[in-house]
Amino acid sequence: MKRVFLFGDREKRTNYAAALEAYGMEAVISLNAAEGEDCHGLLLPGGADLDPLQYGQQNQGSRGNDPDLDRAQLALARQFVESGRPVLGI
Repeated sequence: MKRVFLFGDREKRTNYAAALEAYGMEAVISLNAAEGEDCHGLLLPGGADLDPLQYGQQNQGSRGNDPDLDRAQLALARQFVESGRPVLGI
C-alpha cells in the first residue's frame, strides 16, 4: 500500500485522508516531519497564503500566513523532490 504524508493535525486533514484512502493509499498525518521519511509521496493541502517573505517580498495583502508551517512544508517538499518521490500541491 502506498503511503502519502500530510504535515498537520489529523482533525484538520480528514477530507484529504478520506480521499487518499478511497484510492487505496494510506494517509500518514503528523506534525512530526520525520514520520514522512518512509512515505512514498507528499501531499501539500491548500490553505492560507504563503508568506511573501519566503520569496523575498513584503506582505502587501496576503492573509492567514503561518511562517512556521511554510518553513516545514517547504523543507518537506525539498526532501521529497531530492529523493525522487512525488509531491502533490493543492
